Amino acid sequence: MDEGLERFKISVIVPIYNAEACLRRCVDSIIGQSHRNLEIILVDDGSTDGSPQICGAYAGSDSRVRTVRMENGGAGRARNAGLDACSGDYIGFVDSDDWVLPEMYGNMLRIAVKGGADIVECSYGIVGADGARRRGFEARGMAMDGAGALREFVAGGEIMPAVWNKLYLRALFDGIRFPPMIIAEDAFTMKYLLGGSRRVISSAESLYVVCLKPGSLSRSAITAEKLRAYEAHFTELGAYAQERLRGPEDYASWIPLAAYANMMLRMCVAGAGRFGEMYGEFHGKLARCRKMAGARPAFIGAKLRFRIAAAYRCPSLLRLLGHMVTPARRAKALAARNVKLLAGGRR
Repeated sequence: MDEGLERFKISVIVPIYNAEACLRRCVDSIIGQSHRNLEIILVDDGSTDGSPQICGAYAGSDSRVRTVRMENGGAGRARNAGLDACSGDYIGFVDSDDWVLPEMYGNMLRIAVKGGADIVECSYGIVGADGARRRGFEARGMAMDGAGALREFVAGGEIMPAVWNKLYLRALFDGIRFPPMIIAEDAFTMKYLLGGSRRVISSAESLYVVCLKPGSLSRSAITAEKLRAYEAHFTELGAYAQERLRGPEDYASWIPLAAYANMMLRMCVAGAGRFGEMYGEFHGKLARCRKMAGARPAFIGAKLRFRIAAAYRCPSLLRLLGHMVTPARRAKALAARNVKLLAGGRR
């Protein structure tokens, strides 16, 4: 490890809720980092299992570990508590189910300092509940300014919405916190972090491991509440991209437009009847966006244009197709989609 980099302290924030089965593996992987100048903040989000005791034991045995105890409020609020308590020059996040490779923060810090980057992103792998390895995210390795990174994020390209496969300059979080959403709180915040960055670098090196624990997929089944969270995220993303990305593209219309089409399709696969009047409501909003839409951004490709057209012109056909999907195929489609969501993939 470059001795000159040891002067930089990295605060690693771990939101925790009933994670006793995997918490030690997670924390041990952080404690074992080659970069030793760490502040490890374990935020217990109102756990009812043995997680608080595990956190206390680590705090008692390693001076770099601090614990924060709070009432259950979700991952976003837990991360905010960690941000309020941290003192590092850089910040990282690790979910309590996951673990990191020994060189993760040392390598990303070296890239950040030598490359002048405010954010560094790495590739990640996925391990299923059965221990089988699955394909994760493979970054190409790019350097871009904040606007370029925001374009990649909007397009679902090089910059992923997950917060945990990145290292951030602490100053980026001045005035920025995670919203109290049940899902997509990381993606909701990411656009502001990218928009406030001078330089962002992605690394092809895979340094983070996502673990899909038993039960995760069923908890990620689509619900009306989660659809509302996605709607809020994509509506605000469209408005923010329109403001920050100068050019002829109509992000404010096309981003929500694509989101409504995707959400309607997901509702159909899950069984549109479960969502009552929300399906018709989303079709009405999609139609309004379509009528107002101006210049189309480049990321709206042929497949997405077809999906938008089907949702716009034939919403009843989408509903029919959803009913035609057998329960087994429906479950398989939802499981495949949920794996991507859990891994912080395209939303």
